[in-house]
Amino acid sequence: MKNLLNVIQVCYQLDDPETKKREIKGLLQACKNFGLKQGKIITYDSYDCFQVDGIVCELVPVIEFLN
Repeated sequence: MKNLLNVIQVCYQLDDPETKKREIKGLLQACKNFGLKQGKIITYDSYDCFQVDGIVCELVPVIEFLN
């Protein structure tokens, strides 16, 4: 059975280094808490994908997420 649990963090922009650090930290903590290997950060217009501590972090623009 497919895991239906997803971790999603929402932030308008990640331009500020402190904001980016805080949002990624929260996402990683939630993923580790639920034993997940990936999570999403929904933003206004950013798109990126990277890995931190073995967890895939995907930045997705809200318009793409809602489609």
